[in-house]
Amino acid sequence: ATQDFDIYSRGADIDAGGLACNLDGWFGGWNAWDDNARLTAYFIDDFGQITGSLTVGPVLAADRTNVSGLYLRGAATNVPPGTRTIHCVLLMTPTVSFYNNAFADNLSLTLASTTAPRLASAISGNSAILSWPLSAGDWTLQSATDLAATPVYWVDLPPPYQTNGATVSLTLSNLTTVPAQFFRLRQ
Repeated sequence: ATQDFDIYSRGADIDAGGLACNLDGWFGGWNAWDDNARLTAYFIDDFGQITGSLTVGPVLAADRTNVSGLYLRGAATNVPPGTRTIHCVLLMTPTVSFYNNAFADNLSLTLASTTAPRLASAISGNSAILSWPLSAGDWTLQSATDLAATPVYWVDLPPPYQTNGATVSLTLSNLTTVPAQFFRLRQ
């Protein structure tokens, strides 16, 4: 299966090295069979030349300890300068017979600016005020509790946000119920 994404509108970010590509999805198979799936994003320039690629998967029988199932896999890289199209290919490969018992589900490609505005914080007791420039008012605040996870699960902290003419902010309270919490802005 294939799908193309036209990313001409992000050309300035791409050529400045400021656009990241994240691929993730659930990959697996059946029992002790090594039938497998992998998702590859090929970065292509205006001339149809591949400028780079990013692959997630496969999950083989040994990865699943010979048990049928799906495992989350993810990878990220900066989109190479000159890229204007992303060509995604889902390849499912049978290894034992002509039946293909490879699994893939909830596949995702996301693009994110790597030139995010600076996020400031002010902490008092078990509360925090997170703020960022009003010029980045269309960005969404996200939080995660485990940066070592693969991939990291970021959760949107939706508006309403407060504004004061120069900054956008969100006040969070009762932060002591979570051992560690991390924040970022996403466009």
